[in-house]
Amino acid sequence: MNSYAGNPTIVNVQSHRVSLANDIAWIEGLLQTLGNPHLYINRADTELLHVAEAQTFPWSFTRLPASQIKDLFLPSSKIQYMVFTEETSRQMFQTPPNLRPVMFQTSLAVLRGDTPFLGEARPQNFLDFWKGRFVPLLQAQIHSLAPNSHKLAREGQLIYVNREALQSYVAL
Repeated sequence: MNSYAGNPTIVNVQSHRVSLANDIAWIEGLLQTLGNPHLYINRADTELLHVAEAQTFPWSFTRLPASQIKDLFLPSSKIQYMVFTEETSRQMFQTPPNLRPVMFQTSLAVLRGDTPFLGEARPQNFLDFWKGRFVPLLQAQIHSLAPNSHKLAREGQLIYVNREALQSYVAL
């Protein structure tokens, strides 16, 4: 039994291979979550994400070197988008019934794929229906706007885009 936030519980720590982008670097590693990763990243109390065995590949404009970091802690608010790269992690996601094609633009990428439109959502308000910081994008294409020396993912079956990082979006 472990203690988490002062409450004695059994902690179910899971590792999920991810690639993610923030303002400084493209990062690859093992996202550490408590339980289902798709629920964990969107919890209101998840302010920091822990990426173990992280490899960082800074954007060319930073002139920083690539590095390996055993334990990297990232503010979830600063992550622009995140790609779950393993099938076992993606299988834990329950696809909502009503998906619509959209194109999201962040300062680092244009991402195009299908996103959930919940309830009575329409293009002008669908983000109001999605609770949590990260909005899922399925069968997505990634068009990177930032140069990097590392080969970046160009597509992802399941990508989460940070709603706070959106510059604009278009319902297609």
